[in-house]
Amino acid sequence: MRSLREALALFLTLLLTGCQIHPSVVASLDEEAQAKSFSPDPNSATLYIWNGSSYGSLANVTVNGDSVVNPFFYDKTFVRLKLVPGKYLIESNTYNVLPFVLPVRVEAGKQYFVFYEEGSLRRAEDDVGRTSVTASKMVPSRTANEELRPLQVDSAAIIRPLSIAVYYSPEFYKAAMQTTRYLGFFQYEKYEIPLGLASRWIFDQALQAAFKSISVLTEWPPSAPLGEVDLVLVPRITSFKSRSVWQEEAPLISYLVSVFLPGKGEMTTIALDGFSLDNGWSSAIGSAAAQLVTAIDKLPLVAARGNVEPAPRSMGAEKSDGLQPLGLPNAGGFAVVALVDKPESVEPATKMQKCLEGKVLSSHPTLHLAPGSRVRAIAFPWLEAGMVPSKEALAHLLGRTSVASQLDRLRVRFILFPAIDYVDNLGGPFLCTTGGYLGVMVGSQATRFTVPVWDAANRTMVDAPIKGETEGTSWAVAYMFPFGHMADTLGEACSEIVEAFGRRIEGLAR
Repeated sequence: MRSLREALALFLTLLLTGCQIHPSVVASLDEEAQAKSFSPDPNSATLYIWNGSSYGSLANVTVNGDSVVNPFFYDKTFVRLKLVPGKYLIESNTYNVLPFVLPVRVEAGKQYFVFYEEGSLRRAEDDVGRTSVTASKMVPSRTANEELRPLQVDSAAIIRPLSIAVYYSPEFYKAAMQTTRYLGFFQYEKYEIPLGLASRWIFDQALQAAFKSISVLTEWPPSAPLGEVDLVLVPRITSFKSRSVWQEEAPLISYLVSVFLPGKGEMTTIALDGFSLDNGWSSAIGSAAAQLVTAIDKLPLVAARGNVEPAPRSMGAEKSDGLQPLGLPNAGGFAVVALVDKPESVEPATKMQKCLEGKVLSSHPTLHLAPGSRVRAIAFPWLEAGMVPSKEALAHLLGRTSVASQLDRLRVRFILFPAIDYVDNLGGPFLCTTGGYLGVMVGSQATRFTVPVWDAANRTMVDAPIKGETEGTSWAVAYMFPFGHMADTLGEACSEIVEAFGRRIEGLAR
């Protein structure tokens, strides 16, 4: 099904473009010539991502969550990125194919080549990469080089005075999901999605953001004393699978984490079920990592120690660090960050996010849209899938100087945090036969919403959260041909939220 869809899309595009890449989607000749000179940059790493699919592919490729190509449609094209040295997760997402994640650590002055081919990503040697890039056309990155950042943790975010040691077994590192790709003419090829190293990088990042210190053990059980270690974690990956969402394969990944008290043995075991907000493996792994931090936080040993960070400061109209209140004509940007507590809430939350982004932009043209993924990255892991902080916890998190300064750099003035409870009870006997449709369906639909709104300039919540509920009835009758009425409570809720948001920010501008 996927290959048929891609083949039809490719045929139509080639028909309209005369089998040539349209000039609007390629880089300038000077940029391409400079990229093909393969001149090393002593201050940054150079990453080439090349499309090796014979017929092109409707793929979105991201680097640490930021889109660099969408879609990666034409064959024999490449994108060149200049990256700050560090760790990066390169991901591809293609219709009806499991997403792929490739961990790559880059160093300044070096060049790296990654091939995208029929749903998967793989590293290539320099000579093969240069030959392929030289024979291809360059397309510009959707995200500027200066906006791409390695996986990193702001030390100011650490809030729990515990030292954690982690042991990642060889089996953990080698964990990979076996899957297949379609090669055409009823031929398939097996390949693996490496999940172990990506899991370690994301788990380390989440733990570093939450605890005083993190160390990695090379053996288990340890042969030497652990010193000032409060807890030891031994995670293992127990399953990985996918669920179909909007014709895409959304990944799910599960872990069991054994928790040990040094010198006293195993304390408990924590089960984690990570799910994705954006149909990417890093999002699913981040969801599990966030759940791990929360589970550790609830352990009696941790709860008894409290936090090292001072109590939340006043969330009134306090302003500091150069952040100034802005009037509506100069209001800056906004972001929408959906809060999702369970996998079945992802689809309505995603629809709501897209609706809010579009309607706010059309209603308030002085605002610009900042990607919600950027806000999640700044506050990692506290806003990942499976985490729904209270209004007070959000205020505490977003009020930190380290977070506020990064929001200021993104020019984010307002952040909407919609939490959606969507219920659709539509059902009934409804058949599709050779003679057409036959049956009756009826049901109710309801959308309940709670939307805290953060004012980044004043470091405060804008009044009380926007709350409400929309209800409707859907029905359909069919005898050969169907007709009926489908309620759109999500759309109605979206309109109510935007109207309430508009009233509140206009009040701030007066």
